[in-house]
This record gives sequence, structure tokens and C-alpha cells, in this order.
Amino acid sequence: MAGVLISTSDQKGGHSGDVADMPGLAVGRIKPTGSVVASASGGDSRANSPTVSSTLPPLRQELELSPGPPAEDGSPTWTLLDPVRNRFFRFGWSEFQLLARWHLGEADKIIAEVNGNTTLQIGPAEVERIKLFLSGHFLLMPQGEEVITGLWGRFAGLRRLQKNRWPDRLLFARFPLFDPDRFLVATLPFLQFFFSRFFPPLLAIAALFSLWVLFNQWDTFIHTLPDFFTVPGAILFATGFLAAKLAHEFSHAYVAKYHGLRVPTMGVAFLIFWPVFYTDTTDSWRLSKRRQRMAIAGAGVAAELVMAVLATFVWSLVAAGPLKSVCFVLATVSWVITLTVNLNPLVHFDGYYLLSDALGLPNLQQRAFGVGRWRIRRWILGLNMPSPEGSSPPGGRLTILTLYAFGAWVYRLFLFTTISLMVYHFVFKLLGWFLLVGGIGWFIVRPVVGEILSWRQEAGAIRINFINTFWILALLALLAWLIFPWPTRVRAPAVLESEVTARIHAPFPARIQSLQAAYGEVVKKGQPLLTLDSPDLQDEETKSALRVRYLEAELSRSRKQKKLAQKRQVTAGRLAKARRELSGHRQQKARLSITAPVAGTVRWLDRALRPGLWVDENRLLALLTDPAQPTVLAYLEEINLNRAGVGQAARFFPENPRLPAIDLQVSTIDPAAIRALDSPLLATAFGGEVTTLSEESLETREARYRIRLTPVDPGITVTEAIRGVVIISGRRESLLLGYWQELVALWVRESGM
Repeated sequence: MAGVLISTSDQKGGHSGDVADMPGLAVGRIKPTGSVVASASGGDSRANSPTVSSTLPPLRQELELSPGPPAEDGSPTWTLLDPVRNRFFRFGWSEFQLLARWHLGEADKIIAEVNGNTTLQIGPAEVERIKLFLSGHFLLMPQGEEVITGLWGRFAGLRRLQKNRWPDRLLFARFPLFDPDRFLVATLPFLQFFFSRFFPPLLAIAALFSLWVLFNQWDTFIHTLPDFFTVPGAILFATGFLAAKLAHEFSHAYVAKYHGLRVPTMGVAFLIFWPVFYTDTTDSWRLSKRRQRMAIAGAGVAAELVMAVLATFVWSLVAAGPLKSVCFVLATVSWVITLTVNLNPLVHFDGYYLLSDALGLPNLQQRAFGVGRWRIRRWILGLNMPSPEGSSPPGGRLTILTLYAFGAWVYRLFLFTTISLMVYHFVFKLLGWFLLVGGIGWFIVRPVVGEILSWRQEAGAIRINFINTFWILALLALLAWLIFPWPTRVRAPAVLESEVTARIHAPFPARIQSLQAAYGEVVKKGQPLLTLDSPDLQDEETKSALRVRYLEAELSRSRKQKKLAQKRQVTAGRLAKARRELSGHRQQKARLSITAPVAGTVRWLDRALRPGLWVDENRLLALLTDPAQPTVLAYLEEINLNRAGVGQAARFFPENPRLPAIDLQVSTIDPAAIRALDSPLLATAFGGEVTTLSEESLETREARYRIRLTPVDPGITVTEAIRGVVIISGRRESLLLGYWQELVALWVRESGM
């Protein structure tokens, strides 16, 4: 008798669901007494069957049976429906022979009937196995106070388990909205054309025409995208996306109804706080043909591709306007989302169920994870335990399930890490830190630790062999590698340049009138570099000059006229003040002619400077350097600050690979983070690595510490600034200790402690 493979099918939010395998049943409804309305295949009568005195509880009366798809060996199967929980269980022929006689109520009678009327030879162990399966999945009617008390205890345990899985429900919560079955029955006749034999060739013609249109109008098609980066465009895009998703879900529902199935609910689910529609088509497990189940599973993808083809076809025919924009949305959203999300077989979307049905492997993910754990235990612990798929699974099945399991685990690691980082960045930092650590701990660390703890149950079967010896040595080597204090290498963006002798800024906000210096020019002290002007200052100077002339004339008249003599002192005071103001304006005006304060070379000149451009005193206009005094300025991230120290050796690697590397030594490290870069060459706006607040500003977005390094060879001269990176030979540090310090630093920084 075939073994019992226990698994369960949940109500699915998309289309067909998983089914429990139990290799063996006949078609019909199970009566209250437990009998099955179906006849079992007869066989030669067998005598001398064992006698076992054991009373069996009856099956629940509402259970239903329907024919299932053929098993891998071609034998028939049957699917059992639990309508209360909307779960399905699949049985093979041998299990059916037991369940068809379950109404006899006693194990010895069932064994005698099966052994006497079929070619099977069973014993009490097979009956007990079926009983445990039915009891474990709540398919038996509870009888007796002790049994009912046990069931209540199991339900309480399940409720506690569900409470403990609240993070999973937080990332995926489902809310049924309505029962669409009557609406589907009423509207299905109007959609018969889509199920006719004429629709596929017409769709193929439209698809070929759409591809031809896209090939010839690709530039026009792509340039429609910027229109959606506006509020009306975003609303239009959201509307098109909603229409595509509704068409997707109703396609699942209509195809299921076309095959005579019931669609009990449609609703909305929140997947990682993002709303998605779902359709419950778990009833598709009634279908015995795999092709029909695949049609239901792929209906949503097919509908979106059909929508994309028709939208592209209409887009090519209509003029520019709202209808053309809507067609663009449907064409892009439908096929892009379908290909990137819905057909992904590593999560429970359409692609998963299509792959499951195509391979003929119900419960694909659950079975794959079981095989994956079995592989790990064999490889790491050296356990010679039987495969979860039986002693002799069909060729290639274990390989397929193993590849799927490891692919899904790697994808989940990437997905959950990405989700945790997104949550960290999109909420305020302290909560984000808790969610980041909690998400990684719950979805990544917890399953790994749980699997390792489960190995204790196999402790007695573990034997020292080559496999687990290898893994123990590998684990010890990994721990030693993490704990041992290794030399560290600190990387930082840097620029090699001459020692800066002068930074040229405007004295106050002014307008550029002319440029007298060029990049790379050698200038002498006092040589003009650029001339500025200020219309406001010119107006103030003119007003002050006129005021001085007026007061001088008034003072001159007061000396000639005795009646004005008493105002002479007041006028003289006002004149002195006006002359001081005029002198100040002229001094300010003289500062607008900028000259070189020292001799040097113009090693940087703002490339945006031009006559008529307004600049302020915070804007760096030019740098004067001394080629005979080279220096390297590196900007270290805060996380690497404790690894660098004064006197450590370093090496500068220019961005241009044809230039040689230069040996350096750390001379100074700033005690506080800088506010702005000294050299604009390292800013992202100029092709560097350091992110600044804007393209015009040199203020850094993250904390950076300036390190000054000097070349070991004193004969090096620099004729121009060279961008590159510095590699500093840092202090020895344990990797494990370093990760811990980074985690603590993150907590301190984000919590404000």
C-alpha cells in the first residue's frame, strides 16, 4: 500500500490552490454514516483476513469526492473536498478501498473486506495510518468527551500558532469583498466569443500587426511615457493599472466558471502593504484534466497579454488624446507586469501554479522545501534518511524539487532583505531600525535557526563521516575567519593636487563682468583674475557722490552768507558722513576687481563662469595651487573612521589607469565631519563618488571626514588635479567585531543617543 503524503490546500488568492496528496478514492458524497456513494472495483475474494477489534469514528457527512487527475504511474486518483474549510485532499486507489468501507466502523471488518474483495493485502498499520491522516486534517466526526477535548486543545494550539505568525499576516493580509458567482453565471454567455475557435486566429493577426506597429513607431511609443510624470498622467496610469488587474482576476473567475466550477469570493489582499486583487478558484482541484487547471491558472496572464495586444492595436489607429494615452497604459502595464511579476514561479502567483500543473507536482513549494531540507541534512549531517518523495521517485523529480527549493530560498533572502531595507528607508529612522532588524530576524534568521534546532531530533542518528566532518571543519574555519583580527583596507575617494595656496570667492553677491585668467595659467601675485560689478553698489556710489557734491556746494554758500552761518557746522557733519560713505562704496567697488593674492597656478576654475552670471560669496570661483607642494585629500565615511590613523601607509590609485600609483602616508585626520568638499572633482555632479545636496553645492549629503596624505617621495610634482581612490592599510580588526560595532553605531545614530 502506498504511503500517505500529508499536505493541505489553502484557499488561494489568485487561482487554483495546492492539494493534499494521499496516493488512492471514488466519486461521490460521503454519507453521515461514513459510506461512500460509489462502487469499488471488485476482485478475487480473500480469506483468512486478520481480525482487529477497533472502533473507528465516522467521516464527516459534508465531505465530497470528485475524480482527480491520473497519478504519475497512470493509476486513477480522487479528490476529497472539505467545503467548510475549502480544502482538498487527494487519494489513490488503495486508500479509496479503505475509505469506501469506512462505514463498517471497525478496523477488522474493513481489513477483511479489502483483503477478501480486492487484490490488496493490508493490515492494521494501513488502517491506523489513514485514521491518523483523517484525524489530523479534521475529517472525522469527533465522538466522546475525550476526543472533543483533544480537538479543542488542537484548535487552541493552532490559534496560538496563528498569533505567533503575525509578522507574516502583516505582510500579507486578505479581505474578501463579495461572492461573484451569480454575476459570473449571468454574464458568462456574453463572453462566449472569447472561448470560441475564431478568437485565437484573430488575436494572432492583431498581435502580428501590433508588433509591426511597435517596430515602426517605437520612438513615438516610448516618448509617450514622460506624459505620465504629471498628476493627470499619474491618475490615468493608476486607472489603467486598476483596469488591467480587474481584467486579470475576472479572467480567472470566468474560465473557472466556464469549466463549471464555483467561485466563492473575490477580494483585495495587501502584499507588503501594497493592495492586490485576488480570486478564489481553489475549486479547480475538482478538475481531473491538468490542461483545464492550467487554463484557469494562466487565464489572468493571457487576459493581460490580450489586453496589451488590443491596446497596442487601438493605439496605432487613434489620434493623440486621452484614448491614446489609456491604450498606452494598458499596453505597457499589461505585458510588463505580467512578465516580471505574474509569471514568477518562485512566489504564489500565476507562474507558480502554471509550473506546478505543468510538472504534475501539487504542493510544489511545500514538497520542494521538504526535499531541500532533506538534501541539507544529508549533505551537512550525513544522515541516510529516506527521501520525502518516497523510495523510488520518477527520474529527475528530486533534482527539479531541489533546484526549485534553493532558487526559492535565494529569492526569499533577496526579497525579504529588500523589503526590510525599504521599510527602513521609508519610515522614520528609529522605527525603521527596529523593522529592519525584526524583518531580517523573523524572515531570514528565524527559519535558519529553527532548522538547525530541529537537527537535535536526529542527534542519535548522526554519525561521524566524511560529509559532516567536512562541514564541521568548514564551520570552524568560518568562525575563525570571522573572529581573527585581520588587517583592514580602507577605501576612500581622493584627489591628488597641489597644495592649495588660495581659494577665490566673490567678496559679496555680484555679477561677472569679465574673466582675465584661464585654467592652468601661471599667475603672479596681484595679477587680475576676474572683474565683477554690482549695479546696486554702483547706484549707491552715484547717490553718495551726488550727496557729497550737494553738501559741498551748500557748505560753500554758507561761508558767503551770514544768515546761513548757523547751519555751517551741521552741514559740515553731514558732508563728512557722506564722504565716508562714498569712500566705503569705492573701497567695496575696488574689491570687485579680484587679483591673485599669491603666486601660483590656476588649478580649478568654475566652468559655469561667464559674463553676466551672478555669484555670491559662498561660491568657489577658482583655486590657486603650488605645483611643488603635492598633497592628497581623501574623504572617509564615518563607518571607516576608527580603522584609519595618523602615520598609516596608504596608496593612491589614479582614475586614469595609465598613470602610476603613488605611495602615501596619513598626515592628518580632521576631528569633525566636513560640511563641504574642498575639491569639486569628487562631487557626483562632476563625475566623482561623493553625493552632494545639489549640483551647484559642494555640501555633502552624508558625514565625511577629511584625511590629508603626503607622498612618500618628496620629488613628486603635480601639474593638474588627478581624481582617484586611496587605499589605507587600516588597523587589524575582527570581522565579527566590526559588524557588531557598525550595528551599535547605527542604533546610536538613529536613536539620537
